[in-house]
Amino acid sequence: MIFEYPLISKRSLPVFRNCIGNSDDLMNICFDTGCGITTFYMDYETIQLLYPDIQKANTTIKVNNASGVKTSHELYIIPAFTLKARYNKVLRIKNLYCCLSSANVPQIDVLLSGTVFYNAKTIITPRPADATHGAGRVLIVDTFKDDRSTMYMKKKKSKNAMHFICVYNEPTE
Repeated sequence: MIFEYPLISKRSLPVFRNCIGNSDDLMNICFDTGCGITTFYMDYETIQLLYPDIQKANTTIKVNNASGVKTSHELYIIPAFTLKARYNKVLRIKNLYCCLSSANVPQIDVLLSGTVFYNAKTIITPRPADATHGAGRVLIVDTFKDDRSTMYMKKKKSKNAMHFICVYNEPTE
């Protein structure tokens, strides 16, 4: 199934707007292929309002900030994270691993890790040469099957680190 997220024009970063959790308010989500863990730029009380079923993963992770400094963050799991795409399509991520940050990042509410689409193909379309101010780039996520609209996040251990990636079948851990 193909999901399309129109990117906000006049931004160099791939930022799109989407409702998250229990909110009807659009929030800015930046897709970052270099980010290892999805990060919400909000406090625990706010995220708990959006996702009342959020759970602590009972572990911390070290995250590099934009300056390259490693800071420790509590790891959380959102049991059901959804992104609404064009044409009334909804992409579901089960057990989204994430962290929260108090950093003030202007115009970005959520930094969406590229690992969320680890087993999907992502494309950012270029802006057409003849584009008007209304036309622009689109983030396209292809889950490789016509009926696949749910992905599951799981832990993946490598030699030196722990990663959190999405897979197509529910993990049996």
